[in-house]
Amino acid sequence: MISKNKPITIKRGFVTVKIYRTRSALGYESFQMADYSSGRRKIRTFSDLLEAKKEAGLIADRMSHGDLDVLTLRSEDRAAYLRAVEALRGTGFPLEVAAVQFAEASKILGGDSIIEAARFYAKRHPAKLPKKLVSEVVVELVEAKKTAGLGDRYLNDLRYRLGKFETSFHCPISSISASQIQEFLNSMKLSARSYINFVRVIGTLFRFAKRRGYLPRDHDEMDHLEKVKDQGGEI
Repeated sequence: MISKNKPITIKRGFVTVKIYRTRSALGYESFQMADYSSGRRKIRTFSDLLEAKKEAGLIADRMSHGDLDVLTLRSEDRAAYLRAVEALRGTGFPLEVAAVQFAEASKILGGDSIIEAARFYAKRHPAKLPKKLVSEVVVELVEAKKTAGLGDRYLNDLRYRLGKFETSFHCPISSISASQIQEFLNSMKLSARSYINFVRVIGTLFRFAKRRGYLPRDHDEMDHLEKVKDQGGEI
C-alpha cells in the first residue's frame, strides 16, 4: 500500500504523478507510485529516488500527450479526459490539436456556434461536388440554352446579365452566399423591374448548377434575397 506521507510530485502540463517515500518493517527505504499505463492501477516500487523520478517523468510525459488510455488525474478530470478522447476517436486528431483548433475557432467566431459555422462552411464547400467557377457555369448554361433552341434575344439577355455577375464573382459558384448576391444587386442601383430580371437570370444559373451537380440539391441562397414589386421601367 502506498504511504500517506506527503508525496513527491512530478508534473507535466495538467498531469501529475505522485511518488511516496515508504519504509519497510526492516527499515529499508523505498519509493512507490501508482502506474495506470496497463489500464489498471499498479503499484511500482523503486529503491532509488532518482530512478523513481525518471520513470514518473516518462509516464507523465506520455500521459500529457495522450499516449495512455487511463490517467492518474482526479476522478472528474480523468472522466472528462476519457470522454474527450472517445469523442475524437476516428477523426485522426489528438486531443491537444483539437483543443488548440477549438480555441482558435472560438476566438475567430466570438460568441457564434462553431458547429453552425462548420455546417455553413460544409454547405458552401461540399467535399464531393466539383468546384466549378461561376464563369465556367455561365458558359455551360449559355451553350445549353443555345443548343435547346432559345432565341437570340433571350441568349443576349442571359449573356448581358450573367456577364456582369461573373465579373463580380471570380470564385466557385458553391461559395457564393445570399448576402453576397444581395450586395451585388444593390451595388447596381437597379429599377424594380431590372432587379427582378437579374434575380430571375441568376436564379436560372443556380438552378442549372444544381441540375449539373455543382451545387447541393438543398441549395437555397436565392430564396433569401429581398423581394421587390415591379413598378415598371427597365434599365
